Amino acid sequence: MTDELTSKLLTKSFKDTSRLAEIIRDYKWGLELRWIPNAQRTNSLEEAQPYCIVNKLSNGGEQLVMFLTEAEVANPPGVLARLFNSDNSKHSSGAILRRIENSERAKAIWEEAKAAEAQEEALDFWRSVWNSPKHTYKHNGIKMDV
Repeated sequence: MTDELTSKLLTKSFKDTSRLAEIIRDYKWGLELRWIPNAQRTNSLEEAQPYCIVNKLSNGGEQLVMFLTEAEVANPPGVLARLFNSDNSKHSSGAILRRIENSERAKAIWEEAKAAEAQEEALDFWRSVWNSPKHTYKHNGIKMDV
């Protein structure tokens, strides 16, 4: 059984990882973030880097784009910047200014996604308060009169 702090960290990690996977899918059709289960890891590279980004090809095949460590996945803007910088279809690989712009763009996209999700959660909360038949509502230990 996990304690409360561990469960909160796991929930935050899952939310960040799922948000990262969604942004990767939105960036380019066919890209997806995958976790390699322990039983399917075949070499030491997959043990050290249990996440990967895969490109689904139009002919049904798959192409590995990059492996990622747990620490890299814990820093989603860094993963996005690395992905943007490695995409040679959108820019030449040697442009330093472009790499800086990609890093800033990755941070901005990540922050926008977090803000949109927080706004959506707040809207859902207030919608449930408004539609509640009760005249008082209790949330996180705070009692509100509606």
